[in-house]
Amino acid sequence: MTGDDVIKRRELAAFFGQTSQETSGRWIIGEDAQFTWGYCFVNELNPKSDYCDPNTNSSYPCAAGKHYYGRGPLQLRWNHNYGRLGKELNRSLLYQPEKVATDQVLSIRGSTLVLDDFTFSSECTKDKETWEQNRIAYYLRYCDMLDVDAGEYIDCDNQEPFGDNGLLKMVGSTM
Repeated sequence: MTGDDVIKRRELAAFFGQTSQETSGRWIIGEDAQFTWGYCFVNELNPKSDYCDPNTNSSYPCAAGKHYYGRGPLQLRWNHNYGRLGKELNRSLLYQPEKVATDQVLSIRGSTLVLDDFTFSSECTKDKETWEQNRIAYYLRYCDMLDVDAGEYIDCDNQEPFGDNGLLKMVGSTM
């Protein structure tokens, strides 16, 4: 994390907000408890596919019988993401994608890859009332818990993706 204490607490709140959205189990305890529940699931529930992308299969071929559904705090998905993370860490994740759910270091490093590739144009426009608003609500809750003002520009309106693998490089240089 970078910046002063306020910035660090905001970054932590943002990370917890993102990961709570991805791992939430709020429907288990009801909508009246919305945004008070996160970190329920390590693996994507009811994946809609095996997330094997034939367009990237030559660079990162899918292993027979393996599935590349969401795993970890930010739900790393798709063979090419497992392949890229494996290449970055010199691990054979295409043949052992389940390691992202069981190895804490891989899980967090996978999250940095997801954050680095976060596609604001699709994530921020995909059912804006739930995706974006849920993330903001989680962020605000964590800001309150961390006793920090949320700051300005917390919605998708002025967001831009990281360039040149920036976040992964930054985290890689400190781990």
